Amino acid sequence: MGEHTSRVGTAAWTPTLGLLFLPVAFAFLSIATYRPSADGEFRWFALVVAFAAGAGPAAFGAVRLATLSSRLSWTAWIALVLAVSTVAVPHVVRVLHPARRGAPFIRVVDAFSGGQLDEVKWELTADEGASLEVDRGVRLSVPTGARAALELKPAPPEWWVKPPAAWVLPIPFDDRSFGEQLEWRASARRDRTFFVMVETQALLVQLAPYGLHVTLRAAGTTASELAAPTLLDGAEHSWGVHWSSGVTSLWIDGRTVWERGDTPALGRIRLGETRTDELHGGELRLSRVSYRRWWEPVPRRT
Repeated sequence: MGEHTSRVGTAAWTPTLGLLFLPVAFAFLSIATYRPSADGEFRWFALVVAFAAGAGPAAFGAVRLATLSSRLSWTAWIALVLAVSTVAVPHVVRVLHPARRGAPFIRVVDAFSGGQLDEVKWELTADEGASLEVDRGVRLSVPTGARAALELKPAPPEWWVKPPAAWVLPIPFDDRSFGEQLEWRASARRDRTFFVMVETQALLVQLAPYGLHVTLRAAGTTASELAAPTLLDGAEHSWGVHWSSGVTSLWIDGRTVWERGDTPALGRIRLGETRTDELHGGELRLSRVSYRRWWEPVPRRT
């Protein structure tokens, strides 16, 4: 008799323990895995977690009362799990979201293999006398007095930045807070004193007799002359411009050759000759270009 009573008592306590354990475990794990770059301000996240932890048992009780006279009492547990999951699932997705690991939300890659210029990605500016050829790459031939440049067009964001996937983006996500990088493989020939390799909103990079002439237009105009005779060999090199947290850096063949802080984002990007004076002219051959932009969370104020 006593053993039977003990079994009945244990069976009666089991649902109650489960009803308490699930919301408490949910709240504990949510707080333990809280990440500011995923969940936003802690106080609001804690309030949402507390609400869900309370809504779970409330949903359980409501469904249990509604199903007392039927055999569907198990639906109360489903109601509990669903109530908690409305917060738990988005939280897990936001913590594991690729945006937090630097996945680009805008990306452009072009190897110019289609035999013609992709007008979705590029806008060509070419004066009379300049020529463009596309055949396993791009060749821009620019005589003195003319210009020919490829401007990178704004690309649409990745699918996960658009609804409905955007509903589980990290809460602080803002596409205006970003880092970006342009990379290209190219060879160039300088026919005059200078030949423009790339021009952005504030940066102008040109081949010069001594190597590179880098001009920065930010809080005034500054110019740097970089000795790089290997760039004048006509061979293909890997180039890159990286911008993050206000710092712009230029690298060639994996080595950073120039860097400055307090600079604006890249903005308008053009590859090729953008000047028409008598000091400019030459040829640019591009074999591959890639651009990516990723989200950079704004540091929290302390």
